[in-house]
Amino acid sequence: MGYLGRNDIDPACSCLKPLYRLYNDFMNHLYTVDQQEMHYYRTHPEHAYGFEYIECYVWQTNSSVKGCPAMLTATQGEDFLHRLY
Repeated sequence: MGYLGRNDIDPACSCLKPLYRLYNDFMNHLYTVDQQEMHYYRTHPEHAYGFEYIECYVWQTNSSVKGCPAMLTATQGEDFLHRLY
């Protein structure tokens, strides 16, 4: 995945995914791009995670992004965040 930025570019763009940030007083932060996982923690207070905000938008670099407005924006001077394995 690559870091794109903090602002909405185009909600209809299929190559973008929001990076959700949740907080728990005991465990600190949880970050996920999985919308179902985010909703699970929001609706199960026994886990004590509360939704804070969308941290940024990311895209999968191996997805087809021809004509993607996010890719065009990313090539205009945005910084990149790369995941190392």
